[in-house]
Amino acid sequence: MEEQIQGLATLVAEAYANPDRRRASLEIMCEWGRVVLDHLPLGHTDRPSFSEALGAVKAIARDRPDELLSLLREWPGAPMIGDMSRRQVVRELRGVCESFRAGPNNPTLMAAWLLSHWALDAVERPKVAVKGTKEAALALLRAVRHATLDTADAAITACADVAHARLSPAGA
Repeated sequence: MEEQIQGLATLVAEAYANPDRRRASLEIMCEWGRVVLDHLPLGHTDRPSFSEALGAVKAIARDRPDELLSLLREWPGAPMIGDMSRRQVVRELRGVCESFRAGPNNPTLMAAWLLSHWALDAVERPKVAVKGTKEAALALLRAVRHATLDTADAAITACADVAHARLSPAGA
């Protein structure tokens, strides 16, 4: 399964690097994120962090970076914005994202941490975001595998089907 996850992450990263296919890769990552949310119990402690990180990716997919910054300003622990420049806001929000960071034994929070930083990069440092897409996609797929437990094979296969359907020449 890890080989399939690696291949899917590469596929999405390559699509994200192509401006004409970027939106499709973002939509795929959003769908993969919904799989995680669908399998996390409502009261699960990782759910809010992951949901916020996925919301950031959705804002990027809709090509609304200002919506992303507004969303991130509402995160618990976000700084008072006041007269801060956009760059200062992003720097402060990166500090908030650090609260999502967890060890490799918690794939859901690891994905939340990577996705939130990646979304901020997509807004402020697009070239860095292109380079970090594979890592974010890997973390997301590992969170899918972790959240779906006994049905992980079927969930990863469904994720693959979504990716291949969206990135096929007809879907491009």
